[in-house]
Amino acid sequence: MGAIIAIVNNKGGVGKTTITTNLAHALANLQQEVLVIDADSQCNTSSFFFHGDVERVPAPNLYELLEDDAADVRDCIHAAPEYSRIAVLPTHPDLAGLEPVIIQRPDTGIRLMRDKLRDYAKTKYDFTLIDCPPNLGTFVMMAMVAADFVLVPLESGSKYSIDGIARTVGLIDDIRSEGQNKDLTLLRFLLNKARPRTIVARETHERLRERFPGRVFETVLSASTDLQQSEYLSETVIRSKPNSQLARLFRQLANEVVSLKEITTMQDAPSA
Repeated sequence: MGAIIAIVNNKGGVGKTTITTNLAHALANLQQEVLVIDADSQCNTSSFFFHGDVERVPAPNLYELLEDDAADVRDCIHAAPEYSRIAVLPTHPDLAGLEPVIIQRPDTGIRLMRDKLRDYAKTKYDFTLIDCPPNLGTFVMMAMVAADFVLVPLESGSKYSIDGIARTVGLIDDIRSEGQNKDLTLLRFLLNKARPRTIVARETHERLRERFPGRVFETVLSASTDLQQSEYLSETVIRSKPNSQLARLFRQLANEVVSLKEITTMQDAPSA
C-alpha cells in the first residue's frame, strides 16, 4: 500500500511547495508512482506543474471533488505534463470559498478528503504528497485526516522555527486522540534553506534533534540561488540544475524517504 504524506507548517515561506514538487520528481526518478495533491487555494503547486499559469490548471480538480458529492477522484487527477510517473490533483482559487461550507458539516466535512481519495491514492500510487496551506485551518486538518504521515519543513536558522512547531505537533495529537485518524504519525522534520556553516543553522539542527530524537531527516536542504532560477522556469531544480548541490540533496532526501522503516513497512503491507 502506498504512503500519504501531508507537508505541513503553519508558517509561510518555509518551502512547502518547493519541497513537494522537487521531492515528487526525485521519488519519480526512483521509479515510484507519485500523486501530488494541491490543498492550498493559492494554487502554487498546481500552477507549477501546468506551465506556471493557474488559468491552465485542468478541471475537474480538488475544488470539484470536494464541492460535488457525485465527483469521482479518478476524473480529478491529471498527468503532470513533462514529468513521468507524477500525477496531480490540482486545485482552484475557489477552494477557499468551500471552507465555510465544510465547517458547517463538523462530523463529515473534516473527513471529506479522506473519504473521497484515500483508498484510491493508497492503492494506485506509491507516494501521495499533499501540499498544504500555510496555516492549521480546515484544509490542513482535512489533509491530516486523510494522510498517514506529516512532514514538517522548517527554515533552518530562524529562531522562531522550532518554537513555532508546537501547534503543528499538538494538532497531530488532537486528530489522533479524537479518533479522526488514530494512526496519523509525525514522519520527520526537514530543515530547509540551511547555511550549514553558520552557528545558528547548526544550533537549530541540534536543538531539533534533542527535542525530537529520531524525528529529524538526516538530509538538510541548503539555501541556493539555483532554486530561484528553477522556479522562474517552472521546473524542479533536479531538472534545471541537475548537477547542483540542491538537486543532489533532493535526490538524497528521496532515497532517505523510501528507506524509512515506517514507509517500507506500510508499502509492504497488503492492500485492504
